[in-house]
Amino acid sequence: MGIIEKIKSGLLKTKESMVKRIDSFIGSFTKIDEEFFEELEEILITCDIGVSTSVKICDELRKR
Repeated sequence: MGIIEKIKSGLLKTKESMVKRIDSFIGSFTKIDEEFFEELEEILITCDIGVSTSVKICDELRKR
């Protein structure tokens, strides 16, 4: 397996893990409130999305 394939494989695992965490999280909430956004932001940060990107995502979702 070459280096590119290893990187692709690692990124795929990271993506799958993040999607599972977000799906599970969203399914556990019954309403979208500030607690929802705080939890989502924390999940995004711990998935290595980054603080500024996580904040931007949540801010955009709040607007919608």
